Amino acid sequence: MHMSDESSAIVEDDMTVDQKIQTIDFWTGRTIFKYGDESGNSSQFALPSKNRPGPHRDKRDAKNEKKAQRFKSIENVVHDKSGCMKQPVNLVRYDMSSFMESCVDAYCELARVQKSHLPVVATPFTEAGIARPTLDENEKPGRLQPIASKVLKKILFAARMARPDLLTATQSLASRVTKWSIECDIALHRLVSYIKSTTDVFLEGFVGDSFEDCQLLLFADAEHAGEHDSKSTSGCAMFLVGPNTYLPLNAFSKKQTVVANSSTEAEVVSANHALRAEGMAHVSFVGAVGHFQEDVAEGWDKPQAKHP
Repeated sequence: MHMSDESSAIVEDDMTVDQKIQTIDFWTGRTIFKYGDESGNSSQFALPSKNRPGPHRDKRDAKNEKKAQRFKSIENVVHDKSGCMKQPVNLVRYDMSSFMESCVDAYCELARVQKSHLPVVATPFTEAGIARPTLDENEKPGRLQPIASKVLKKILFAARMARPDLLTATQSLASRVTKWSIECDIALHRLVSYIKSTTDVFLEGFVGDSFEDCQLLLFADAEHAGEHDSKSTSGCAMFLVGPNTYLPLNAFSKKQTVVANSSTEAEVVSANHALRAEGMAHVSFVGAVGHFQEDVAEGWDKPQAKHP
């Protein structure tokens, strides 16, 4: 409610009153509090706190004081922390940089492309994602179909050994050799450009514990409906992990044989395949050689359900 400059009457916001009548008087920025009896015969303008009698708190100083309490100087933030490693470790590096350069040279020679014309890219995929194969016999095949197998087999060897970031792109193109399309030409060129841009990328791991102090960790994930036929792609990675150990053992990428109705279903399929293809095989091997934790090796054949 407010008081008009032209009238001393108090105008109240009442939904039962016609809106046209209420809009005759405009807001002046002064709020009125009514007190006294029920009829509200007495009224008083609302005053800011600084105009009220008595001591007042400076809000600006209070805000600055509160901010100062949250602020921490660099001496309180940075501490001389020791590293997470408690003992020396052995570094394992899979260096295939020279072999990756030979893959680029082989592609440039077979495709008759100058190496300097390969752009610097950040991913092995184009914006369109995984390339689409030819869907009709009358569709014109790609220009690089005769040399695709030679280039992809060479790249696939390095991808399985030390470059898991190339697995999905390489295997998807390898499955399209007999149905090579123009999109596959673009995808292969992009893949080789990515390899040229990342020849200094290595697969590394470190080991600083005995085998009895380590455990196997299996990670699985899926790309939902990434293929042209709406099928998903499974992927997993196996690591040997300990207090001072983190060593990659194996990784794979595989197109699923069924169409998943949701990303959850695709991930369940991926976890099932990862457990059967990688998890059970690794646990059986390390259990057979007798260099694994006893509770894990014995508990594998007799799993126990855990209830919350």
